[in-house]
Amino acid sequence: MKIKNSEIKSHLTKAKYEIDYKYYICDYCGKEIILTSNKDERTGGLVYFPQSLTKRNTIKLALHNKCLRAAIAEFENYK
Repeated sequence: MKIKNSEIKSHLTKAKYEIDYKYYICDYCGKEIILTSNKDERTGGLVYFPQSLTKRNTIKLALHNKCLRAAIAEFENYK
């Protein structure tokens, strides 16, 4: 979570933190995937790779839409 900067910087006050936005870090390129409230506007999300593709247990990755094909190709070349 990215938190907005507050004017009061003391841990002793009961100031509420305001969340600016939530995000994942892409496991392929390392950039932020910002989670918006509208799912159609997101640039990525969580992907589950099945056991048939990974030859191990199911893997959960956070990927951009543009990084998905490259990640699938990497698993297919690993066979």
